[in-house]
Amino acid sequence: KIELEGCDIALLSVSASVQLRAPGLDAIRLSTGRLRSGLFLAPGLNVQGSLRFTGAEIGGNVALAETTWSHPSKHGSVTGQGSLVRGEVSLQGMVTHGGAVNLRGSVLRGTVNFAGAVLDNPTWLTVDLHQADVVGSVILDDVTSTGCVLLSRARIAGELSLDGAGLTCSLSSFLNPAKQALNAAFGTDHANRFFLFHRDRQWNLREQAWIGWERKRG
Repeated sequence: KIELEGCDIALLSVSASVQLRAPGLDAIRLSTGRLRSGLFLAPGLNVQGSLRFTGAEIGGNVALAETTWSHPSKHGSVTGQGSLVRGEVSLQGMVTHGGAVNLRGSVLRGTVNFAGAVLDNPTWLTVDLHQADVVGSVILDDVTSTGCVLLSRARIAGELSLDGAGLTCSLSSFLNPAKQALNAAFGTDHANRFFLFHRDRQWNLREQAWIGWERKRG
């Protein structure tokens, strides 16, 4: 296990040759820590357990591309809930067996890229971006997700892309009885757009002014 909760370091880099075995627990814990440059886990790294950086501040990129995760803790395979990431979140080709990638309520200053990831958690979430603030884009191109991708109330200033994605949820559960594969309720994709809706104006003799037409109530 790598235990760095509350740390203040420049960079954490883990090579693919490192063996991390903590089934059902946090294999890497960085909660409330500060990584000034970033977090890099080498492609090919195979982890039993979870990565947890809840409430952490990461000054650069989070690079987890082509890593494999199994036997997660109850918090998810990768949990960065409430974190601040100033760079990109690179998850391309990631494989998870159980648990979610949980970035709920986080502030993510770059793009979150899941392209080509294989995410398996049939009874509940594979991705949790509920109420996340993403300044860049969310890329889910060619993702294979068995479970629910949760984007509800997320603010995505860039693009939400699902080209070639395969999202399925074949199992009903207490948490997901409708077997939703994607939940983006009340999301704000392309939040930089502004819409103005108005009614046609009409001349009002009583007010001696042009005012918007209103339907009669009551």
